[in-house]
Amino acid sequence: MLCVAVLNMAAPSYGIDFLKTMSSVYPGFHASRSVLDLLVGAVYGMVDGGIAGLLTGWLYNLMADSVKTGL
Repeated sequence: MLCVAVLNMAAPSYGIDFLKTMSSVYPGFHASRSVLDLLVGAVYGMVDGGIAGLLTGWLYNLMADSVKTGL
């Protein structure tokens, strides 16, 4: 989110469809090319990525333990 938003501020046509899609997913984020929206999108992206990383790690460890124990 942060990289696309920063690149969109430099080149207005870059990633606009992605940012519009994310604005429909994340409440409070708008694809308006402002610094505040850039920060809101970055926070949403970090939280979303952190949750996805935790779930992926948990599932990986669950599967690794089940393989190790022979279940």
